[in-house]
Amino acid sequence: MKHFAVPKLEKIIDEEKKDSHSSLMEDRENAILEPARIKVKLKAKNVDICYPPIFLSGGKFDLSQAPQHNHCAFGSRNNSYCSNVARTFLIDANAVQSKAYERQHVVEKDAPTLTKSAGTRIGLKFRESGLSLNAKSDRILKAGMVVNILLGF
Repeated sequence: MKHFAVPKLEKIIDEEKKDSHSSLMEDRENAILEPARIKVKLKAKNVDICYPPIFLSGGKFDLSQAPQHNHCAFGSRNNSYCSNVARTFLIDANAVQSKAYERQHVVEKDAPTLTKSAGTRIGLKFRESGLSLNAKSDRILKAGMVVNILLGF
């Protein structure tokens, strides 16, 4: 994300260029499969794609007339273990929207509208369905477990 997607999206946004989602997805897939390309110390033979990269843009959602946004998410495998990262970029956000994006105020104010799940365990499978993080979970998280935190409002 930091070495490839963020700089590329920032450049597209700053220069007000247009790039297709499919082009961004293909570039990201290539970057995952060729880790040396983005200066990551992983061996290409050990890396694979967990799910196709996701790029979404545009849309207006009511966070008091939300600005345009871009969302990207990537999942990759290293030595068969899954990873996931996602980020949303707000474009032309006003001060209130920027503060909401920092989450603290939104979480305090809108906690009752959080989604029912806060994520899942992640490992050899992208989603370990037997260990969903929600109010019904009775399993205890232990040191060394890896989880994919996914909060939604």
